[in-house]
Amino acid sequence: MSTTPVFPASGFELSAGHGSATAIGNGAVAVASGGLHIQGDNHGTNVTGSVNTGGGDFIGRDKVVSGVSGQDLQALFGTLLAAVSTHAPAHVQVAAVAKVEEIKAEVAKGTKADDSKVAKLVDGLVGLVPGAVSAVVSTFATPLLGGIVGPVTKYVLEKITPT
Repeated sequence: MSTTPVFPASGFELSAGHGSATAIGNGAVAVASGGLHIQGDNHGTNVTGSVNTGGGDFIGRDKVVSGVSGQDLQALFGTLLAAVSTHAPAHVQVAAVAKVEEIKAEVAKGTKADDSKVAKLVDGLVGLVPGAVSAVVSTFATPLLGGIVGPVTKYVLEKITPT
């Protein structure tokens, strides 16, 4: 089944099985072959029938995700951890890895992350491991983290970016 988002007064389309249906306007109703019945308005979507999303989500209105998955964090911070282990002097390596883990834990909160805390942790990490600056900046340049951090962290990142 494929759908496009439902917005009040704009309508939606769906296809199911060999049939398809189109409904336009607020409160519109679409019925597809196999008995799938979808009705939407500005308060949500009602579905009667069987919907197989193939393991994905069926969103009837708004979907808000505020956290970051552990798998995404592992991928994002893997390069940073490698840079820390390469560039950190032996006497600060444990503290530097702990800072990376603290940053990771805070940004895992997504949009609820404390921007000031992230900024202080980033600044502290760069103070411990100046050679990891490019890895820090690259990590936060990703769209996922770029959308989470606020103005304080962005200021720190601009401050530490080599000119």
